Formats: sequence, C-alpha cells, structure tokens
Amino acid sequence: MLNINIVLTDDHPVFRMGLRKIISQEKDMKIVGEADNADVGFSIIQKTLPDIVVVDITLKDSNGLLLIHDISRHFAKVKTLVLSMHDEKVYARRALQAGASGCVMKSETAEVIIHALRTVAIGEVYVSE
Repeated sequence: MLNINIVLTDDHPVFRMGLRKIISQEKDMKIVGEADNADVGFSIIQKTLPDIVVVDITLKDSNGLLLIHDISRHFAKVKTLVLSMHDEKVYARRALQAGASGCVMKSETAEVIIHALRTVAIGEVYVSE
C-alpha cells in the first residue's frame, strides 16, 4: 500500500476543507499542508517534501501554472495534480507543459479525484475525460 503525502494549494477554503475530508478517509493518503497562494505553498513543499501537490490554476495573488513550473524545477520527485474549474481543454496542455502530472476538473466525483491522485502517485499521467 502506498503512503501518499499531499499538499493542497487552492484559494477557496471551503473547497480545501471538502477535499481534506475526502482524502482523510483514504488509509493510504495524508494531507501534510495547505496553502491559498503559491508562496505559502512553495514554503510548505520545501518543509514537507510531499509526494503530490494538488494545485488550482487560479490562486490568491498568484498563478498555479508558475507554481507547477517552480515545483518541477526545484523538486523533481514531487508530482503535481491540477484540480481546477477552468476549461481543461485549454489548461491541461499548459499545465502538463509546466510539469504537472495530471489534470482533473473540480466537477469530477470524489472517486475520480482519488483515482487521479493514486495514478499520479505511481508515476503515471492522469487527465480526466
């Protein structure tokens, strides 16, 4: 069984709370930090070195794509999964080019998000339908 440490980076506290609740029900996953902007997120990543960072495209006072680029440049082993409300057709390619390991729409089910996290954790790319 995997032990997947995750940092959540999203500027909507209620969404983070819901995602935290979903992930906390999984025996092989643990939230090790949360941030609402790229600077705080990057700092938490430096301290915790998670397996996966869940990143929204739009962050408070920052850009998720830049954060993904910085993560892939400084922390090669840390994977990123974009979880966004933005049109995946437009942003999925940009996110993958920036270094993301996957993209999921926020409108997906909890099961799809958990599946995406596990897929990314084992080194595969995940893009929702």
